[in-house]
Amino acid sequence: MSLGFKHAGIAPQLAVELEQIHVDTYNENFAGDHAICADARKVSGQSLLENADIKKGELDVLFGGPPCQGFSLVGKRDPKDPRNDLTLQFARLVEELKPRYFVIENVQGLLSGPGEDIVKAVKTRLKRAKYTVKDPIRVLNAADYGVPQDRRRVFIVGHLPEETAPEYPTGSTKEQKNRVTTRMAISDLPDVDKHDSLLETNQFDGKLGPASDYVKSLAAFTAPKKAKFRPHTGFQRTVHSKETVTRFSKVEEGAYDSISRFRRLAWGRVSHTLRAGTGADRGSFMAARPIHPDQPRVVTVREGARLQSFPDWFKFHETKWHAFRQIGNSVPPLLAATVARHVSDAAKNH
Repeated sequence: MSLGFKHAGIAPQLAVELEQIHVDTYNENFAGDHAICADARKVSGQSLLENADIKKGELDVLFGGPPCQGFSLVGKRDPKDPRNDLTLQFARLVEELKPRYFVIENVQGLLSGPGEDIVKAVKTRLKRAKYTVKDPIRVLNAADYGVPQDRRRVFIVGHLPEETAPEYPTGSTKEQKNRVTTRMAISDLPDVDKHDSLLETNQFDGKLGPASDYVKSLAAFTAPKKAKFRPHTGFQRTVHSKETVTRFSKVEEGAYDSISRFRRLAWGRVSHTLRAGTGADRGSFMAARPIHPDQPRVVTVREGARLQSFPDWFKFHETKWHAFRQIGNSVPPLLAATVARHVSDAAKNH
């Protein structure tokens, strides 16, 4: 989400993340150390202000995506999941930090079942803190905003009463009809199975194919100076058994493998939703990765990153399990940038 907001001209001052490996990845990709390892349930607004070296009321936007597994439509939807409380903690930090605007991102399930009570509680607390929530709350599909993935997420946007109300993005009819396809996103990337070196490393030193307009657009994301000299990363191969290769070879575009339930991507369509899997506290399960459109293997980290609209200079954790968690838990940068521009436009009109 930070990358998208930065792309839209809203420079992140500080990020809070619970796991150190994700803090390290964040700081690797942004100039300076802007992320701290902390539990958002335990940090105070004052401590964040001190870390960011700003005063209460000087913050333009507080944005974040509290953990959503307790609300996910594909999960158990556990109303007792302790992570559900983090959305309320976000509201607490809005109250303590007093930003001009705030943006909350979460899964679509937040608007139904156990999530409804959380939303009501969040809105009540924010109203008590003198904030206006922009209603009706919107569900945005990343595919409508230039991302080659069918990914629907809830966005809750709010502001102080004296600020201009931002509008939620509305994907144009042209964008909806001319979606970025899987082919546009990854067809220039190498057939990794032809490179034995990628069994041991995730770095690819060869040339990529001709870039689509979509791939060229990702290059507009500003990279830190040190990224200019990085090799391409995220290309390490996954070794499948002969039986798996045989099964994957028979799966048609858009269909599921009968055993793994992995789904094959289709060249001419957007990807299905990329998921994150679970952390060590939940069994360390890797989410089902898509099968490449015409190769009998799962996608690489870099292919997943392209489907999520990350630029090629962005470096993920070297371990594939961690890298796919980072991709699957992220807000697609192009979608985040679209939301951020609407907030920025409103702020400028004040």
